[in-house]
Amino acid sequence: MKAILLAGGEGTRLRPVTAGLPKPMVPLFGKPVLEHLLLLLRRHNITRAAVALGYLPQAIRDYFGDGSRWGMELTYFTENLPRGTAGAVRACETFLEGEDCIVLSGDCVCDFDLTGCIRRHRDRQADVTLLLQRREDPLAFGLVQTDDTGRILRFLEKPGWSQVFTDQVNTGIYLLSHRALERIPPRASCDFSRDLFPRLLEEGFRLYGDLPEGYWQDMGTCETYLQTVRDALEGHVRLELGLPQQSPCLYADRPIPPDVTVLPPCWIGPEVRLGRHCLIGPDTVLESGSQVGEGSAVRGSVLLDSRVGDHCTISRAILCKGAQTGAEATLDPLSVLGAEATLGDGALVEEGVRVWPRLVVPAGSRLRTSLTAPRSERSLAFESDGQLSGIPGRELTPELLLRLGGLLGTEGRCGLGWETDGSLRPLALAAQAGMLSCGGEVSVLEAPLPAPAAWMAGELGLAAALFLRKQGERVALSLFGASGLPLSPAQRRRLETELPGREPLSPAREGAGQLRRSGVGLADYVRAVISWAGPPISRLTVSVARHDDPSGLLTECLEQLGAEVTRERGPDEISLRLSGDGRRLTLRTEEGRLLDPEQTLLLSCLVLLEQGERTLALSPAETSAADRMAESFGGEVLCLGRDGEPAERQARRLLPLRDGCAAACLVLGHLARTGQSLTRLTARLPRLALRTREIPLETGRGRAMDALARDFPRARSTGEGVRIPVGEGSVWLAPVSGRSALSLRAEGPSEEFATELCDIITEKVKQQKHL
Repeated sequence: MKAILLAGGEGTRLRPVTAGLPKPMVPLFGKPVLEHLLLLLRRHNITRAAVALGYLPQAIRDYFGDGSRWGMELTYFTENLPRGTAGAVRACETFLEGEDCIVLSGDCVCDFDLTGCIRRHRDRQADVTLLLQRREDPLAFGLVQTDDTGRILRFLEKPGWSQVFTDQVNTGIYLLSHRALERIPPRASCDFSRDLFPRLLEEGFRLYGDLPEGYWQDMGTCETYLQTVRDALEGHVRLELGLPQQSPCLYADRPIPPDVTVLPPCWIGPEVRLGRHCLIGPDTVLESGSQVGEGSAVRGSVLLDSRVGDHCTISRAILCKGAQTGAEATLDPLSVLGAEATLGDGALVEEGVRVWPRLVVPAGSRLRTSLTAPRSERSLAFESDGQLSGIPGRELTPELLLRLGGLLGTEGRCGLGWETDGSLRPLALAAQAGMLSCGGEVSVLEAPLPAPAAWMAGELGLAAALFLRKQGERVALSLFGASGLPLSPAQRRRLETELPGREPLSPAREGAGQLRRSGVGLADYVRAVISWAGPPISRLTVSVARHDDPSGLLTECLEQLGAEVTRERGPDEISLRLSGDGRRLTLRTEEGRLLDPEQTLLLSCLVLLEQGERTLALSPAETSAADRMAESFGGEVLCLGRDGEPAERQARRLLPLRDGCAAACLVLGHLARTGQSLTRLTARLPRLALRTREIPLETGRGRAMDALARDFPRARSTGEGVRIPVGEGSVWLAPVSGRSALSLRAEGPSEEFATELCDIITEKVKQQKHL
């Protein structure tokens, strides 16, 4: 008896394990699955086999050669065009030379008594014998009904439950006589179960089913791959595991280190490195060269020469060759990390999600959909100011904006605005198309800057909004959530996780959304802004240089307020500058002292408190000096992201704390009413110097933050990051999105003090060996 091994499939259901790897070459206990079949054939004295190749044939040829290493004689046939299972066998007719043969799928795992099957086939003088198994859930297989003698009565491929008539399923292992083989049409597409066998049955050929004892599994999906591993470890299938048995159900190349816990059954290959206090098993395979970091738990999983970082949790997952995780990463059941893919520190891959080869899951992200195509050259991640940015045509493409728009469109009512720059129009329209296709009701926000666009979004009650503007050679994407406030951490994580994906977003079930005129315009915004000044402020002269207000929006607000605006700063004159996004204001006092945006924000807080406001709302990273100032007035500062709806409600109401034009009107109006100079008002501010720094890390950001919290017991959560009070100052710390680093923002009464705080924290990180 000769054998034909069908080894030409791509294994699409097993991807990304089979991305760039023929399915028969998938590793199983240190050997390709096809090698286990060759060993099975040899045990039953079948030593001559033809291998029908298709997908990546050279990988199989290079590994198995002529088969002599296994006591086999192998002949290869390669199909340029797929011709079905029967067509692939017919292409091997020169190898068969008129003999009967056994046909096996090169990706199945079994330990059938082939000798007994061949004997029964010959005793019955069968033309075809199909090897069958009973399955409780037969829907994924072809059904085969037989009579009491084993004679086949009918076939049915992939039935629905209403069509099920037996629990006997076709394993894809066949014994074929030369007479049956001749009925396969030459050079034509033909499938055994769909085409050939029903025709032979109709023509009166002798077709039998055989139910041999033993194990069989079609290793066609990631789930069945893991199930096969578990079955073999638990002794349900006889395979040559190739390693010494260190203890019951524990196969390992060498004794297990005393500081490692292994729960059998497990298979631990050569040159595997196990970190201290890690937990392995049960039902786990660590192929040669794999590494598991300190304190990690790997259960029910397969590592194919891959690396797991420290303090990770891997559950019923597959890590392909060269894949690696950072520290504190999590792979949920049935997730897959493709060859050379990277899972960042603290990242989580949800159940059933797959990451294709060489892709990167950003640190700290939560991956809910599969990553199936290469990402852009630069990973898009939210910056410290809560916006995304990239170079058009490289990081920012119409395709990416289409996807971003679609993700925002699923939120419901959304808004879109962009600067009047022709180069932004294609990107903006792509985002608009995405919003509409996913059911969003889109309002066009006719604003020159993100800040007024955010106000309009809040007035319209939009769930999400996007504004595009030029920033040198880059394009900045400002995103807003409910009420025009910055996106919540959960919303940012969702976008960072799903934006790089290439799986198409599902269109809205009820059809495309609608494009609406917003009904709220720039004139409405200007009226809202100048209302913060109170009465008109005539007889006040200020200067605003053109380059400090390129949109002209700040100048328009001040002129409508009644101020005289000059372009050159005169003696004893206040000057103003608006940030590029319109959110922040820089002031210069009559005496020439420069107030940076943080100091101007603090000045706005002081004016609001003096006017009777007792509850402010700021973002977690914004200066803690406002807390001390509010306390002196008997008030408090709520933190966005930590204090929930009350903080959001106050932030929505107190426009000057998130809008530069409103801050200008608030402060100038206060000066006009009180007769104070800006210099005198500024003297009442607490001394404040700020320093920022980014501290790169080699390992987990979570571990670094945890260690710092232990070093500084007074550290308090701010919703995002922590704030550490130190003497007269404080430090705000948070993990950086998209890379392994910490963002540090220190404040104190002097620049020297703030710099010293930065140095202290940096040194603490170094001492913890995270740098």
